[in-house]
Amino acid sequence: MRAIKKIPSADSLQLVAEPFEPALLDPESPAVILGEPTGVFDDLWVRQHAAFSFRAQGAITAMSVEVWTPPEADPFVLAVRLDNEPETTLAAPGGHIAVLQFPLYAAPFSEFTIELIAGSERQLDAPDKRRAAYKIRGLGFC
Repeated sequence: MRAIKKIPSADSLQLVAEPFEPALLDPESPAVILGEPTGVFDDLWVRQHAAFSFRAQGAITAMSVEVWTPPEADPFVLAVRLDNEPETTLAAPGGHIAVLQFPLYAAPFSEFTIELIAGSERQLDAPDKRRAAYKIRGLGFC
């Protein structure tokens, strides 16, 4: 299952700064987040490499990641790696909100770690001195 859902440009989109909370995880998802993610800033900018840990509440066969990509990240490339499995890579146009869907298997009640690896990261606009690749808007499992 590999699909990209393109949503009109986010140039005028007002991005709200909020701390990363499990609320970003779809409430219908058969997984719960464990601990704090790595590589994610409080305002949801994500470094080139980030990791999230979960516990499956049921069988999982796919994961979706909703992101906003800066216009200069065209194309935006994101790879997902589950524990030590080979990574799966998808691309989306820069400057848009995209929902990337990755095949993924996790057995019920198992604990697993997902790594998100972007193709690159950049210096954020001045005066912000952080480096990041994209903004995460949501995670979901089915």
